[in-house]
Amino acid sequence: MRPTHRWTLTLAIFGLAVPSFAAPLRYAEDQAPGIVNPLFTTTMVEARVNELLFDGLYTDNQDLATQPAIVQSAEVEPDGMGMIVTLRDDVFWHDGTAIQADDVVFSVEAMKNPKTLSTEAGRVEWIEGAEALDENTVRLRFNEAQHHPQDRLYFKILPKNQFDSTQVNRTHPFRTRPIGTGPYRLQSYNDDNSVTFAANTDYRIPLGVSELVLR
Repeated sequence: MRPTHRWTLTLAIFGLAVPSFAAPLRYAEDQAPGIVNPLFTTTMVEARVNELLFDGLYTDNQDLATQPAIVQSAEVEPDGMGMIVTLRDDVFWHDGTAIQADDVVFSVEAMKNPKTLSTEAGRVEWIEGAEALDENTVRLRFNEAQHHPQDRLYFKILPKNQFDSTQVNRTHPFRTRPIGTGPYRLQSYNDDNSVTFAANTDYRIPLGVSELVLR
């Protein structure tokens, strides 16, 4: 069963990711996020911010059906014990570098590393391991047969080059200087306890959308 909070987030921010952007973005919350790192999400505020800044392999469409986010193609192995995922070649981190298979492998391994103490570890406990077959291709191995694994691949992908190892601490500087692939990037933490987001003008056109206008 999918976590109920992800469904709520999809409804809350779906309209921000596809229509024309206005930058910077400011919207009301009852508190500022304490940390911006999908490995350590503990509040709805943090979860909503993660939805703006980061992508998972898959996401929901307007009908809450699973659709690729940063995945170009995927094939589930005949026995259901693995899946070959090919990433899109037009997905870039906010620093301009292209996302790679190693980033997906790192994200899985960081969440699974017991020393990371990730609050999101449950999202990948069904994945036995991940390996990069080339720069854009990942093989996921499962603990048991999965017939629709894409429905569980919503966890956020992190940039491997921002971390020294898969053991990540909550105090890592990434928590206030996050780099994602999402439609917005974090521009600043402000003195009034607010956070300002700017449009990611390199954001690719989502699958199923004919045009994306960025301003």
